[in-house]
Amino acid sequence: MPNDERHHDERMRAWSLLEQHFDWWEPGALKPTPQPIRTASPHVFFALDIENVTGIEAGEEEDGSSP
Repeated sequence: MPNDERHHDERMRAWSLLEQHFDWWEPGALKPTPQPIRTASPHVFFALDIENVTGIEAGEEEDGSSP
């Protein structure tokens, strides 16, 4: 909707409806439920220590073009 005087009333009406129904975009079939408190985390955290990498390295040719 253009931001001009001709559409001012329509914009204000739309804004007031969005203020009243801020969750209009949520699916009607989805009703949020409380999640159970877990005794353990389902996530696994780990760290990688990379000492060596093998393979072919891509790069630009001397004239600046790609191979």
